[in-house]
Amino acid sequence: PTTFRTSQSAATGSAAPTFAGTTWGDPSAIRMSNAIAYTSPVMSGFSVAAMYSFGNENTGSAKAAGTGASARLTYAQGPLAISFGSQAVKGGEIGTTLAAGSDRQKWITNFLGGSYDFGILKLSAGYKIDMLTSDAALSDRLKGTIVGVSAPVGPVVLRASYVERRLGDDKIGNQAAVGVSYDLSKRTALYANYADLDNEAGYGMSINGTSNGGAVMSTAGGRSRGLEMGVRHIF
Repeated sequence: PTTFRTSQSAATGSAAPTFAGTTWGDPSAIRMSNAIAYTSPVMSGFSVAAMYSFGNENTGSAKAAGTGASARLTYAQGPLAISFGSQAVKGGEIGTTLAAGSDRQKWITNFLGGSYDFGILKLSAGYKIDMLTSDAALSDRLKGTIVGVSAPVGPVVLRASYVERRLGDDKIGNQAAVGVSYDLSKRTALYANYADLDNEAGYGMSINGTSNGGAVMSTAGGRSRGLEMGVRHIF
């Protein structure tokens, strides 16, 4: 996949600049460093939030790599909640311009999600589009759809979700997950989650966020499974 980096160190001697960050194969791994954020009070169910990232302390020529901004509009009233968010982050590498240290890449993400609480269960759904732009080209849009349900049963909450990803019009994978949590108190809970990700031929996403590699899976077109258990405490 095309490479997208969010930080850069200057070259030493004849070496090319060193980049770090994430890749176009895994947009969820983008990290916005040194950021400031504002969330407005709720007015008639509406609230807005905004964030600006100053990025990393880049010592190479790609000074703007990792800088970005995001905004979100939310409506939450009674059992209904709807939110729309948009984010744009600048990157420090495109194609063969690694040595040149270009920071003209831009990663744009738009997300629309909502939920409705029926009391005995809550339904939720979301749709996300990622676009990688540059001076040279616009990459195919990476589209993600998620649907989920959660149901409280006394101190226990049962959860399930399904996610599908497409690159342009081509399906590249889907993931199903189930989870359960048990409230020990108002602030402490035990939880366990299990997910099973199935890739289409030629793609290698994995549960832990790595792309076509890592400890969880290493074969494109294969499956990735993950199980997590822990204790959550709200301070």
